[in-house]
Order: sequence, then C-alpha cells, then structure tokens
Amino acid sequence: MTKHYETIIIFHPSETDESVKTSVSRLKGLIEKRAGSLIKEEDWGVKMLAFELKKQKKGRYLLMVYTAEPAIVGEFEQAFNVMENVIKYMTVKLGKPQVDAYLKKLAAAQEAPAEPQEPTVEPAAASSPEGA
Repeated sequence: MTKHYETIIIFHPSETDESVKTSVSRLKGLIEKRAGSLIKEEDWGVKMLAFELKKQKKGRYLLMVYTAEPAIVGEFEQAFNVMENVIKYMTVKLGKPQVDAYLKKLAAAQEAPAEPQEPTVEPAAASSPEGA
C-alpha cells in the first residue's frame, strides 16, 4: 500500500544544477521502482543553515513530495548516505489531514486564472476632514 511522504534534502551549496538533477533523477527512479509517483519537486535554492553542518554555513534545499511503498524510506537513507553531495535530509510521512490540505492547495493553484487581475481602486470618501 502506498503512502504519502515529504523529503527535504540539503545539498552542498556549490553543487551545480546538473549534479542536483542527476541526484534527483536517481531518487525518482527509486520512487518509480516502489510503485510510487512524484507529486511535487521544488528547488528552494541556496539558503543559510540554522547551524553549521559538515563545515557548511549554507545549503541548497530541495523538497520532494511523493507517494510510494514504505520501503522507500530505507532505500532513500541508503542512497543519501552514498551521495557525497548531500549534507542532510529528512523524510516525513504525511497524515490524512496534511495530504488533503496539500492536494487542495495544488488544485487551487492549477485552477488559478492565467491572466493577472487588475487591482480595484476604491473611490475617495466624499467628505474629508480638511481645515475643520
């Protein structure tokens, strides 16, 4: 039975786009191998770390939300331990309320209008307190 997971990966800050894409494609292969599917992948870019990790003050953050069999967590841990460009990672199983809220947010983002709406300007009040 597949479950929903969210994994945040912190890569070394000097990693190139190509090396991160290679690592992500390897992880996607693991997800597909476990009868799962990638729901969302977000590259948050390089950010300051709260504290120094492996002598690094910055890290490149990547978020992956996916469904897969529970065995994927162990396989991800093995893969992260082998990848030298990964500083830290964390995988969390999403509960029903989190999954529902997340899917609702995704649906709303897809239904958003393509054209930006012009801001409405309200007329100024008829009476203004000038020179009272």
